[in-house]
Amino acid sequence: MAHPRVVRVTGGAQGIGAAIVRRFAAAGDHVVIADTDVEQGTHLAGTTGSRFVRPDGARPDDPAHP
Repeated sequence: MAHPRVVRVTGGAQGIGAAIVRRFAAAGDHVVIADTDVEQGTHLAGTTGSRFVRPDGARPDDPAHP
């Protein structure tokens, strides 16, 4: 499989989502964390070298919208 991949993890700020973020980041992939928990998401992004976005579910044109 080609590396690095770009991976978006919805609900990635904590729990299973955070574990998925850590796994992909450790593999060298570019990870985007999409979550409403700004504090946890920002912290995880800083510790894994990922990017955090807070999606706006009311806007379907939002790039972080699933």
